[in-house]
Amino acid sequence: MASIYKRSNGWGASVYYQLDGKDKRKVKSGFKTKSEAQKWAIEIEQQKNNDSLIVSERLFTDQFKQWYSVFKEPKIAFQTKLWYKRAIGIIEEYWPNKKLSTVTTEQFQIMINDYSKDHVKSSVYRIKNIISGFTRYALDENLIRKDFTKKYLYCC
Repeated sequence: MASIYKRSNGWGASVYYQLDGKDKRKVKSGFKTKSEAQKWAIEIEQQKNNDSLIVSERLFTDQFKQWYSVFKEPKIAFQTKLWYKRAIGIIEEYWPNKKLSTVTTEQFQIMINDYSKDHVKSSVYRIKNIISGFTRYALDENLIRKDFTKKYLYCC
């Protein structure tokens, strides 16, 4: 539910929502009229109802590690675990403090390009596929809005 209120410099609005199990709110002020504030609040409420407002604010590395430990580690072979751990190392190297919802296709492509300079094509594709699997999971769980790995990526 949105809240509309009068301020000294105009009107303001806030919309409450839940993110990662915690209550959050989106606030904006400085509207000249009450109807502008209401219009903004309605737009944010629609985004909230369509799940396009709610994305994860967790770090990419933290969310990836959690996904790996819950869904992959218990059922994969030792050699495959080494590949996932290598992927974690690469992610920590390139995006140590990057939020999951802010990673772009361009940033992913840069990472793949850099990794491909010193590694064979099959290794690059394996790392790309591991990260792509995670992004499909994150997309299904509404942690991100789009799959930044979906576009065809050139390498090697």
